[in-house]
Amino acid sequence: MREAKRRRALIVGGSMSGLLAALLLRRAGWDVDVFERVESELAGRGAGIVAQPDLIETLRRLGIDATDFGVEITTRKILDTSGRVAGKFACPQVLTAWERVYRLLRDAFPREHYHRGRGVSGFVHSERSVLAQFADGSTAEGELLVGADGLRSTVRQQCLPELVPSYVGYVAWRGLVQHDAVPAAMRAQRLEFAVHDGGLCVFYPVPDREQPGKILLNWAWYLQVSAADLSVLLTDRSGQVHTTSLPCGAATAGHVSYIHGLARQLLRGVAAEAICATAVSRGIVPARRLTSGSQKMVRPTANPMNPGTPAAVASHCCTF
Repeated sequence: MREAKRRRALIVGGSMSGLLAALLLRRAGWDVDVFERVESELAGRGAGIVAQPDLIETLRRLGIDATDFGVEITTRKILDTSGRVAGKFACPQVLTAWERVYRLLRDAFPREHYHRGRGVSGFVHSERSVLAQFADGSTAEGELLVGADGLRSTVRQQCLPELVPSYVGYVAWRGLVQHDAVPAAMRAQRLEFAVHDGGLCVFYPVPDREQPGKILLNWAWYLQVSAADLSVLLTDRSGQVHTTSLPCGAATAGHVSYIHGLARQLLRGVAAEAICATAVSRGIVPARRLTSGSQKMVRPTANPMNPGTPAAVASHCCTF
């Protein structure tokens, strides 16, 4: 076995959780390799997220400059079904974009130890080491294996085969729209909720990843949808039916018309106007929770949406 100071960790999954684990382990003195099954760069995925204080503190611990990390806000506002302000309270936060966080982490990790197109098919372990097996027939050995490979994790499936995703009854639509295209009342730097029977929509400003210094309005709308209707919502422009989410840009004209119509019907006011200003919705993500009998497993790796916790979705389940 390697000397303790040169122990090797294998990270399965190269998105945010995998990169955070990799960087923290390197800081603790481990040799670390990250294996990402997707061949292309993960950049360009996702939308807005709320940067919680522990994330910002972790970035600082890692020596990553979090200056200009996102849009700093001080206030939250709640809109009722008519679009009027029903409540307002102080809540200092930093709002940023998935791309911004991912790029900071990706740039901080050595490129030669980040391996794209390396999907893990399984692993075997002994008292001294663990051997990761890849789809191409190759292997890698280390003293630690971290499964950060998302909703349909190969690592978790081998460890806990009884845990499967189960639909919990609602979906999330995500959108990004130019800040100057939305009503003036929605351009303030704050986080806003619009509530209605059977749903909740959250709006907040995020940095524009394509135009530094510019601001976009990010929105995420959580809606109850029956399991029987999911296949229609998850059918993309080419007619392919997806199991988890529509890829970014795959929403059809019918999807956009549907969500615009619901916005006018259920949200009204400036909230509806902001959604209708979004020409192409970024996609839809079914709400899923891992269950096994009475036990529930909430996964920080790629938390796909838990009832009542839209921040978790914003953090980890943007439209892929």
